[in-house]
Amino acid sequence: MGLGRQDFSGKRLSPQEADAVITDLKSYLMGIADKWIIKGRFHSDMANGTLPMEAIKVFWQFHHDLQDFLKKEEKKLRAVK
Repeated sequence: MGLGRQDFSGKRLSPQEADAVITDLKSYLMGIADKWIIKGRFHSDMANGTLPMEAIKVFWQFHHDLQDFLKKEEKKLRAVK
């Protein structure tokens, strides 16, 4: 098991140890992203030109809705301060 998947709760890490944990965690998460997102069906079909236009429309609609949601949440958080 890599450093990024160990439990360091309550343990103070040196800057070098913390850097090593973050580096390992980033590597682990990029591996997951590569497997499930970059090499996933959506991106593979898009790269091959076989992704239906409806799927692309749904993707961009979701992206737009997510951006609207995040902007509203940011405004709420700023209002609390």
